[in-house]
Amino acid sequence: MTSAYILIAAILVLGAVIATLGDRIGTKVGKARLSLFNLRPRKTATLVTIITGSLISASTLGILFATSESLREGVFQLDNILKKLRIARGEVDIINAEKFQVENELTQAQTQLKDLSAQGSVLRSEINSLLKERQVLNKQKKQLSQQISQLKSQVVQRDQELAEKNQELSQRNQELEEKNQELSQRNQEIAEQKQIIAQGENRLKEVEQQLNGARDEISQLETRRQTLEQELDGAKSEIAQLETRRQELEQELDGARGEIAQLETRRQTLEQELDGARGEITQLETRRQELEQELDGAKSEI
Repeated sequence: MTSAYILIAAILVLGAVIATLGDRIGTKVGKARLSLFNLRPRKTATLVTIITGSLISASTLGILFATSESLREGVFQLDNILKKLRIARGEVDIINAEKFQVENELTQAQTQLKDLSAQGSVLRSEINSLLKERQVLNKQKKQLSQQISQLKSQVVQRDQELAEKNQELSQRNQELEEKNQELSQRNQEIAEQKQIIAQGENRLKEVEQQLNGARDEISQLETRRQTLEQELDGAKSEIAQLETRRQELEQELDGARGEIAQLETRRQTLEQELDGARGEITQLETRRQELEQELDGAKSEI
């Protein structure tokens, strides 16, 4: 903190000294009416003042940069610092997102843990019920063991009975062999009968073939009959159509005859009117002749 005060004081003192020197130099330049770079004295004094101010600023910045490393980094590495800051903020956002995701997963895990706890309690109750069922099954197992021992004794008795049955079965097998011999003889007789039946079946097949041929001919004749019936039906329909057309033509002929009668009546009427008109024309012709005679008489009189 003390070094900062000393630095500020040194900057102020240095600025005051440089300003004083600049003012003195400017005053002397103005009084002496000196000229730099072919400028007027007033402009030369202004130039000296500008140079003095630039020196003040340069010395101030030089002192600050020389004494403060953080200021140098802040001025010259500001872009890098801002870039790093943006990257750090992005990483912070990513970390926050991951944190949020982890919190969600933790919440889900806690929920699943609660569900598993509930399922565990259910499983415990089921295990208790299964243990009870196991005890019941053990009791039933003991009862079944007793029943099995009883059944074994019954099986021994049944084995003895089975041995007796086997003896009876052997006797029955001997009887069955005798029956098989008789059956073989019967089979030979049946084979002979089958040969006779086969001959009869062959004959029956021949008859059936002949019958099938006759059936085919009958089916062909039936098909021909159906075709002729269809043609007959077509002819009947054509005859019906022609009859209908004949009736229509007769009706048209009757209508034409009526029209002819009407026209004949009209013709007679017109002839009568024509005769009347001719009579009137004759009368008019006679009247015309009379008028001509009268006209001739009048002309002769004139």
